[in-house]
Parts: sequence; structure tokens; C-alpha cells
Amino acid sequence: MIKTTVLSAILAASAMASTYEMTFIDVGADPNNGVAYVGPYNCAIDGVPVPCTCTTWNIEVASTWTIDLVPINSLTGQELIDYSKDEWLDQQFATSSDWVGITQAIWDESGAGYSDPDTLSWLAAAAANYGGTNLTGAYVAFPVPLDSSQVMLTNNPLPEGNSATLALIGLVLVVASRKFAWR
Repeated sequence: MIKTTVLSAILAASAMASTYEMTFIDVGADPNNGVAYVGPYNCAIDGVPVPCTCTTWNIEVASTWTIDLVPINSLTGQELIDYSKDEWLDQQFATSSDWVGITQAIWDESGAGYSDPDTLSWLAAAAANYGGTNLTGAYVAFPVPLDSSQVMLTNNPLPEGNSATLALIGLVLVVASRKFAWR
């Protein structure tokens, strides 16, 4: 009975393991398309600094919000295609100075409606190349609840586990081991 209760508590805590706290730090290198900042932003996930790129143009970025981290390669159907294109575009920031065109192409994927030649060129390139995108370590940070803040991409190493969840598991195990004799 006691072992079942402890196991249930551990399983309940581990179910929350993909939920993290994201904090917006700043706009990074500060490029602007005349309306909004573009390019990777500086964020933190559970206090660990990571670059992140917003995927939607019409939702404000909160200062701190709860996210679910979902590996892009675990998505299916059109969602996998869309976020694979976004990730391919996100990876182009490392080699291109056209951060406005890249960001606007990412935002166009969510309906922004840019029609300038640079954005259209990036959209065409993403459509042609997303299938070869290395999605290892690429995540979508979905806000909880979904429309409460910006959806972000991040492809840097993430925290090994949710610190609150790990602390809860540890606390349950310590209390259980002191309160009950395991035989």
C-alpha cells in the first residue's frame, strides 16, 4: 500500500517533467523590421539562458510564463512540416544577416502575410529544404495555456529536468524512507 502511494506520487510528479518556466530576457542583437524586433531573442528556461525565436507575430511576449517543451521531431502531420520549416529558417540566423527576411518568413508560417521579395525567397527556401533539417535537440516551447504568450523555438541544450519536479520526487523519497521501513 505504502509503496503504491509513493510510486503514484513519483509518477504524478514525473508527468510534469516537460513543464518549465520561460523568462524573456531581451531582444538580443536588436534588429527591427520597423514594427517589431526580429531574430533570436535571449530567454531563459528554468534559469538557464537560451536563445529563442518567436513563431507568431500577433501575440505579445510575456516576461515569464509556463511552457511545455515539445521536441519538433515528435510532432506529426502538418504541425511537423510547419515547425520543421520554422526550425530550418531559425538555423539560417547563424549564417545570414537577413534577420528581417528570416523572421518574417517564420511569422508568415503563422499567417502574418508579408509579401516582400526577401520574405518570399526565405519561404520558398524553407519549403524546398525543410526535409533535410536536423531536428535533433530542436524544441517548440508552447505556452500554457496556449495563447497566453509567444510560441518559441529553441535548439540549445535544455535543463536536464524540471527542478521543482526533481525536488518533489526527492522529498517524497526522503519522507517515505524515514517514515516507513522498506523490507
